[in-house]
Amino acid sequence: MKNEILDQPLLMDKALVAFKLVSIGTPLLLFIEKYVFSDWDYLISLMLLVGLNTIVGSLAAGILGQFSAKLFYKKLGIKIFGIAVVLIGVGILKKAKIDGEDNYLSTILDAGMYSLMGGLELLSLLKNGYKIYPWEPIKYAINAIQSYYFKKVDELNHENKSGGDQDFHFK
Repeated sequence: MKNEILDQPLLMDKALVAFKLVSIGTPLLLFIEKYVFSDWDYLISLMLLVGLNTIVGSLAAGILGQFSAKLFYKKLGIKIFGIAVVLIGVGILKKAKIDGEDNYLSTILDAGMYSLMGGLELLSLLKNGYKIYPWEPIKYAINAIQSYYFKKVDELNHENKSGGDQDFHFK
């Protein structure tokens, strides 16, 4: 009776696959944690915002009669790819050490990029929510965020034109 469980080939195959995943996945995860990215709390929060924005945006597109599954998957894939590239890049920079010490400048960039990503995702969520229910406080929040963001972009573009690299532009 005891050997009947172990005699099942499917169970043994699943156990072998699980063992292989743990033996390969654990060192890979430890490498990622140490050298690439370790702020899992932020990632969870950002992915919750992305998920909520995706749901609200899909509802808005459905209500407006503009929903397309092909476009949905394309936009979602591009968004997730873009987020992954930025998070990996900022994570690598944050983990970089100079002469064995932490790079203090990367902490400033890290906080700024995380705030910008979260803020722009929130702005997109508010815009999608406003399409569903055009409520005045949502419109006020959208205008406040956009005016602040575009004011800063204009300041950067003005500084850029007065001196510096002429190829760097926000659009």
